[in-house]
Amino acid sequence: MREEGYVPETAPCCSFSLWRPSDNAVMDSIGANLEKIPNHSELLLDGNGLAFYWHRVAYARHVASICKRNRRKENCCVKLKNANLTPTEVRRLLPNFMPLSQLSAVVNEFVKTLRDKHHMKITVYWDGRKRRVYKHETDEKRQAKIPEEWSNLHEYCDGILPIASTVCAWETMFPKSRLFQAQIIHTLDNLQVPSEHCNEEADSLIAKAARGNPNAFIVGLDSDFCFFPDVQYIPLNTLDAAGHFTTGVVLRRRALAESVGLSSESLMTELAILLGNDFVHPSKVELDYQGGKHTTDVLSFLQNQEPTYRVTSISEDVEETLRFVRSLYELQDMDEYPFEGDACDKNMEDGDDDNDAGDEILHLVSSPGSPTLDRLAIPPEVPREICTVNPFLDTSAKDAVLRCLQRYLDMNLEHCLINKDHLEALRKLPLDSSQAQLVQKGDWRPLWEDMEAAYLIEKLVAVTYEKKNLITRMLPPFAVFDSQKFHAHLRLERGQETSCSSKTSTAKTSTAKNMSSNGPPKKMSEEKKTKTKTEKTALPIDEHEGRIMASIKKNRVTIIQGDTGCGKSSRV
Repeated sequence: MREEGYVPETAPCCSFSLWRPSDNAVMDSIGANLEKIPNHSELLLDGNGLAFYWHRVAYARHVASICKRNRRKENCCVKLKNANLTPTEVRRLLPNFMPLSQLSAVVNEFVKTLRDKHHMKITVYWDGRKRRVYKHETDEKRQAKIPEEWSNLHEYCDGILPIASTVCAWETMFPKSRLFQAQIIHTLDNLQVPSEHCNEEADSLIAKAARGNPNAFIVGLDSDFCFFPDVQYIPLNTLDAAGHFTTGVVLRRRALAESVGLSSESLMTELAILLGNDFVHPSKVELDYQGGKHTTDVLSFLQNQEPTYRVTSISEDVEETLRFVRSLYELQDMDEYPFEGDACDKNMEDGDDDNDAGDEILHLVSSPGSPTLDRLAIPPEVPREICTVNPFLDTSAKDAVLRCLQRYLDMNLEHCLINKDHLEALRKLPLDSSQAQLVQKGDWRPLWEDMEAAYLIEKLVAVTYEKKNLITRMLPPFAVFDSQKFHAHLRLERGQETSCSSKTSTAKTSTAKNMSSNGPPKKMSEEKKTKTKTEKTALPIDEHEGRIMASIKKNRVTIIQGDTGCGKSSRV
C-alpha cells in the first residue's frame, strides 16, 4: 500500500498536529491518491484506534511544553541525550502524569474542526468486552505488552528508566492514565457527539453502518477496513482538515483488488488469510497453500487463481476459523460463531478488558502468588457497587470513590492497596478544571505503593463515570483526580516537600543518585550504545521472544540458558 501511494512512506514518531504532515515527502508518496471529502459527509470514527492517536498527539504537545520546544513546527522529536531533563521534568513526562486537560483539548480541536468548520456528521464507535473465540491469541499478545509498561514504571520508582533514544518513546513504554478513555468519552459527550458502545469489537458494525452509503466514510487506523465490501475507508494518517476543505486517501476494496491484479474482490479475503490477520496465523496453522510467504509471492499466487478460489485446510478447527473470517469480512450474520465465554460478561461495567493486564502486574509486584481473574490488584473486596454518585449528597464522583475506599480501608485486610495517607490526599484534592498543576520540584520519585493507590483510584473514578448522571457530566475526570496533584499532596501530608521519602530503601537511594539534574539515569546513557548496536542485527534469542515472555508472565522465576552473545541480557 505504501508502494501504491495509499499510505505515507514514513510517519513521524511524534507530531503536534492532528492532521497528516504537509511536507513534500508525504505529498510525493500519497498526493496522487488524495481525494476531497465533501462537506456534510458522515464520518464513522473507530473510537478505540482514535483514542490512542489522540493520546499520542496530546503527549507530543505535553513534551513540547515541558521541554520548551517551539510548536510552530509540525513535530519536534526531543532526543534524550540532548534534553538535559531535571528529575522534576522526568517525573512530569511520565504518560500517566500527563494532564488529561491536554487530551481533552486535542479531542475538542479534532471534533470542532471536522464538525463546525467542515460540517461533518460524526459518530464514534467503541469496542465492547466480548471477543469471538478465534481472536484469543491476538488479545493475549496485546495483554502481554501492558505488564511490560507497568514493570518500566516500577523500575522508574527504583530510579531506573528504560533505554530509549527519544522522550516521545516513553508514550508507549509506560502505562497511560487509567482515566484517559473516560476523559475522551466525557469530552465527546460534552460536545454532543453520538457514541455507539458495541458488545464486541466494533469493526464489522462500523462497516455495516457505512456499507453502500456514498456519503459515509470510516476513519481509523485498522487495515481490516480494507477488506469489507462497499465501504469507504480513510486511514487517519492521510486525513487533513486544517485547510479550507477536508482531504484524505479513500480506500475501497474493489479498487484495491483491481490495483493488485486480483480477478475478484472476494479474493481480498483470501489475501488477508494468507498474509495473516487477527484470526489466522499462516505460520501456525495448516493451510493448503504452498507458495512463498512474502507479500509479492502471495499476490502472485492469487493473481493466477479463479475468482471462486478459497483457501482450505485439513484441520476442521482451522476450517471453522476460515469460515468465520469470510463471514466477518463479507458482513454476513455472525450468530453461529461463539464468544470466548461467560468470563467476557463478568464485570462489564468495569471498563475495557485491556486494563486487566495492568491489574495483574500490580498484583504480581505487590504480593506473592499467581494472579487469577478473581485475584487482581483491584481485589474483589473493594465494594465497587457503591461507586455511584448520589445526587443528593455528592458534589462530584470523588465523593462516591471516597465512600468506596473508606469501606475498603475499614475492612483492615492484610493486603490493602491504600492507606489513610492516600485517602486524606484524595479528600483534600481540589475540584479544579484548570490546567494549572501543583508541581513540586526536587530530586524525588513517587513510591510504588503510591502509584498502585493512584491506579486504584483512577479505575474507580472511571467506573463511576461509566454510570453517567448529571453530576458526572458537570465535571471532567481530570478535575476529579490528577496524578501530579495527588502525589504532591501526599508529600505535603508526609512533610516531604524537599527530601526523598524515608520509606525509600538504601538501595533505592543509591540508585537515585543516577537521577541527577543533568539528565536521565546513568544506566540509560551507559547502555544506549549497547541498545543501538544490538538493534542492527537479529540475535538467536529473538525467535523465542513469545515463549520467554509467556513464561515470565506465568511464572515467578524463569531461567534462560544460551550461548554468549545470543541476546540473553540485551534483549530480555
